[in-house]
Amino acid sequence: MGDSAETPSSDGQRRINKSHSGDRRLFWSVACLWRTHSFLFTNIMAITKQKKQETVKELKDKVEKQKSLVFVDFTGTNVKDLSSIRAQMRKNEAELKVAKKTLFKIALEEKGMKWPSGLGGEVAAGFSYKDQVFPFKALNDFAKTTGTVKILGGFIGSEFFEGDRAKEIAELPSREQLLANVVGSIGAPVYGLMNSLRWNLRSLVYVLGSIKK
Repeated sequence: MGDSAETPSSDGQRRINKSHSGDRRLFWSVACLWRTHSFLFTNIMAITKQKKQETVKELKDKVEKQKSLVFVDFTGTNVKDLSSIRAQMRKNEAELKVAKKTLFKIALEEKGMKWPSGLGGEVAAGFSYKDQVFPFKALNDFAKTTGTVKILGGFIGSEFFEGDRAKEIAELPSREQLLANVVGSIGAPVYGLMNSLRWNLRSLVYVLGSIKK
């Protein structure tokens, strides 16, 4: 008698085994994808945390060195304009730094400075390491030129000046202008020299008075 024909039961068993084999392959594929996803997610989170820590350290160093700093809302400002003001600031021992508000807040508070409330929009900070008036003046002029930038306020040392007061400081002569006015008056008549000195003294008193308030 020849080989017996396959019974319906054996055929059904093969189908079940094949189905189970496919299920196992699918299970292990999903498991591998999940492990890969978890690995990538963990590493991305670690990199993100490290990057934040590096940014906070960088900001703290800048806060430590600054003579003054000004916060601006640059929402809607294009890259070309931002590159232009950055270049201008670098030429004057200053710089513009963009970061998240939470990171600015951490950096300031860890240096004993109070984070000013109500700073809205996309925030950048202009740090100056030489001339206290320069970042106020440069960023105020930049705001007028672009029409998109808004002066939010700024620090001279650890003292904060809100928007309107920051704009008043922006109208003061820079350190270089003050020196030039004095030097330019040396060869002038005594009356002109006295007037120039009085004017520069009034500017200085105004700044000191604003800081004291």
